[in-house]
Amino acid sequence: MTMSQPQNPLEQLLENCRYYEYTQAADPIGSGAISKLPFANFGSELHRTGGTRIIPLDVSAQLHCPSPATSPALCANFVRILAGESLATNFNATSLLFYVMYGSGRTDFDDLTIPWQTGDFVVLPIGKDTRHFADSDAAFYLVHDQPLLTYLGVKAERQCFTDAVYCG
Repeated sequence: MTMSQPQNPLEQLLENCRYYEYTQAADPIGSGAISKLPFANFGSELHRTGGTRIIPLDVSAQLHCPSPATSPALCANFVRILAGESLATNFNATSLLFYVMYGSGRTDFDDLTIPWQTGDFVVLPIGKDTRHFADSDAAFYLVHDQPLLTYLGVKAERQCFTDAVYCG
Protein backbone atom coordinates (compact mmCIF):
# COMPACT_ATOMS: atom_id res chain seq x y z
CA MET A 1 0.00 0.00 0.00
CA THR A 2 1.33 3.43 -0.86
CA MET A 3 1.11 6.43 1.43
CA SER A 4 -1.51 8.07 -0.79
CA GLN A 5 -3.98 5.18 -0.55
CA PRO A 6 -6.40 5.45 2.40
CA GLN A 7 -6.33 2.47 4.71
CA ASN A 8 -9.46 0.34 5.00
CA PRO A 9 -11.13 1.07 8.41
CA LEU A 10 -11.22 -2.69 9.15
CA GLU A 11 -7.47 -2.94 8.53
CA GLN A 12 -6.90 -0.12 11.01
CA LEU A 13 -8.89 -2.03 13.64
CA LEU A 14 -6.96 -5.22 12.98
CA GLU A 15 -3.64 -3.41 13.40
CA ASN A 16 -4.71 -2.41 16.92
CA CYS A 17 -5.20 -6.04 18.01
CA ARG A 18 -2.79 -8.00 20.14
CA TYR A 19 -2.85 -11.76 20.04
CA TYR A 20 -1.28 -13.85 22.77
CA GLU A 21 -0.58 -17.53 22.59
CA TYR A 22 -1.99 -19.33 25.66
CA THR A 23 1.32 -19.85 27.49
CA GLN A 24 2.02 -16.10 27.29
CA ALA A 25 -1.37 -15.33 28.81
CA ALA A 26 -0.96 -18.04 31.47
CA ASP A 27 2.56 -16.91 32.42
CA PRO A 28 2.84 -13.20 31.58
CA ILE A 29 6.04 -12.72 33.63
CA GLY A 30 7.82 -15.77 32.18
CA SER A 31 6.79 -14.81 28.67
CA GLY A 32 8.09 -11.26 29.11
CA ALA A 33 4.67 -9.67 28.55
CA ILE A 34 5.03 -7.91 31.93
CA SER A 35 7.93 -7.42 34.30
CA LYS A 36 8.24 -8.67 37.86
CA LEU A 37 7.13 -6.35 40.63
CA PRO A 38 10.02 -4.69 42.43
CA PHE A 39 10.84 -5.98 45.90
CA ALA A 40 10.32 -3.52 48.72
CA ASN A 41 10.33 -3.90 52.48
CA PHE A 42 8.00 -1.69 54.53
CA GLY A 43 8.68 -2.18 58.23
CA SER A 44 6.26 -1.94 61.14
CA GLU A 45 7.90 1.29 62.34
CA LEU A 46 5.87 3.03 59.62
CA HIS A 47 2.57 2.30 61.40
CA ARG A 48 3.87 2.09 64.98
CA THR A 49 5.27 5.64 65.15
CA GLY A 50 4.27 9.11 64.05
CA GLY A 51 0.99 10.91 63.74
CA THR A 52 -2.34 10.09 62.15
CA ARG A 53 -1.75 9.55 58.46
CA ILE A 54 -1.97 7.36 55.36
CA ILE A 55 1.35 5.70 54.48
CA PRO A 56 1.39 4.44 50.86
CA LEU A 57 3.57 1.36 50.31
CA ASP A 58 4.80 3.03 47.17
CA VAL A 59 6.99 1.61 44.42
CA SER A 60 5.47 3.80 41.68
CA ALA A 61 8.86 5.12 40.52
CA GLN A 62 10.06 1.59 39.68
CA LEU A 63 6.69 0.77 38.04
CA HIS A 64 6.64 4.06 36.09
CA CYS A 65 3.20 4.89 37.53
CA PRO A 66 2.12 8.53 37.94
CA SER A 67 0.86 8.17 41.52
CA PRO A 68 1.43 5.94 44.56
CA ALA A 69 1.20 2.26 43.60
CA THR A 70 2.29 -1.08 45.03
CA SER A 71 1.45 -2.90 41.80
CA PRO A 72 0.24 -1.57 38.46
CA ALA A 73 -3.36 -2.04 39.61
CA LEU A 74 -3.33 -1.60 43.40
CA CYS A 75 -1.98 0.60 46.15
CA ALA A 76 -1.42 -0.92 49.58
CA ASN A 77 -1.13 1.42 52.53
CA PHE A 78 -0.63 1.48 56.24
CA VAL A 79 -3.11 3.76 57.96
CA ARG A 80 -2.26 5.04 61.43
CA ILE A 81 -4.89 6.80 63.55
CA LEU A 82 -4.10 8.01 67.04
CA ALA A 83 -6.67 7.58 69.82
CA GLY A 84 -9.37 10.24 69.66
CA GLU A 85 -8.44 11.29 66.11
CA SER A 86 -9.99 10.64 62.71
CA LEU A 87 -8.86 10.36 59.12
CA ALA A 88 -10.66 10.41 55.76
CA THR A 89 -9.78 7.83 53.10
CA ASN A 90 -11.46 8.96 49.91
CA PHE A 91 -9.77 7.50 46.84
CA ASN A 92 -10.78 7.34 43.19
CA ALA A 93 -11.26 3.60 43.54
CA THR A 94 -14.01 1.06 42.93
CA SER A 95 -13.55 -0.29 46.44
CA LEU A 96 -11.19 -0.55 49.35
CA LEU A 97 -10.39 -3.26 51.82
CA PHE A 98 -8.73 -2.81 55.17
CA TYR A 99 -7.51 -5.18 57.84
CA VAL A 100 -7.34 -3.81 61.38
CA MET A 101 -3.84 -4.73 62.60
CA TYR A 102 -4.47 -3.24 66.04
CA GLY A 103 -6.80 -0.85 67.79
CA SER A 104 -10.52 -0.18 67.76
CA GLY A 105 -12.90 2.44 66.52
CA ARG A 106 -15.47 3.01 63.82
CA THR A 107 -15.79 4.00 60.20
CA ASP A 108 -18.49 6.37 59.03
CA PHE A 109 -19.30 5.45 55.45
CA ASP A 110 -22.05 7.33 53.65
CA ASP A 111 -24.97 6.81 56.11
CA LEU A 112 -23.47 3.81 57.95
CA THR A 113 -21.40 3.55 61.11
CA ILE A 114 -19.23 0.43 61.08
CA PRO A 115 -17.48 -0.57 64.34
CA TRP A 116 -14.14 -2.38 64.02
CA GLN A 117 -11.41 -3.86 66.20
CA THR A 118 -8.17 -5.81 65.91
CA GLY A 119 -8.51 -8.68 63.44
CA ASP A 120 -11.49 -7.34 61.50
CA PHE A 121 -11.60 -7.00 57.71
CA VAL A 122 -13.80 -4.26 56.24
CA VAL A 123 -14.66 -4.02 52.54
CA LEU A 124 -16.24 -0.83 51.21
CA PRO A 125 -17.41 0.21 47.76
CA ILE A 126 -16.86 3.71 46.44
CA GLY A 127 -18.46 6.17 48.84
CA LYS A 128 -19.11 9.86 49.09
CA ASP A 129 -17.55 10.14 52.52
CA THR A 130 -15.37 7.64 54.36
CA ARG A 131 -13.93 8.70 57.71
CA HIS A 132 -12.28 6.47 60.32
CA PHE A 133 -12.33 7.30 64.05
CA ALA A 134 -10.01 5.60 66.55
CA ASP A 135 -10.98 4.85 70.16
CA SER A 136 -7.43 3.62 70.80
CA ASP A 137 -4.27 3.92 68.70
CA ALA A 138 -5.06 1.94 65.55
CA ALA A 139 -3.39 0.75 62.37
CA PHE A 140 -4.86 -0.73 59.20
CA TYR A 141 -3.45 -2.45 56.19
CA LEU A 142 -5.58 -0.84 53.45
CA VAL A 143 -5.67 -1.68 49.73
CA HIS A 144 -7.50 0.14 46.91
CA ASP A 145 -7.46 0.10 43.11
CA GLN A 146 -6.84 3.78 42.36
CA PRO A 147 -3.67 3.03 40.29
CA LEU A 148 -5.74 0.94 37.87
CA LEU A 149 -8.39 3.66 37.49
CA THR A 150 -5.66 6.27 36.99
CA TYR A 151 -4.09 4.14 34.26
CA LEU A 152 -7.48 3.67 32.57
CA GLY A 153 -8.27 7.38 32.88
CA VAL A 154 -11.64 6.75 34.52
CA LYS A 155 -13.45 7.95 37.61
CA ALA A 156 -15.36 5.68 39.97
CA GLU A 157 -18.83 7.18 40.15
CA ARG A 158 -21.26 4.46 41.21
CA GLN A 159 -21.21 1.63 43.70
CA CYS A 160 -20.86 -1.82 42.14
CA PHE A 161 -20.15 -3.67 45.39
CA THR A 162 -21.71 -3.81 48.82
CA ASP A 163 -19.96 -3.19 52.12
CA ALA A 164 -19.03 -6.07 54.40
CA VAL A 165 -17.31 -6.68 57.74
CA TYR A 166 -15.53 -9.93 58.59
CA CYS A 167 -14.99 -10.08 62.33
CA GLY A 168 -11.68 -11.51 63.47
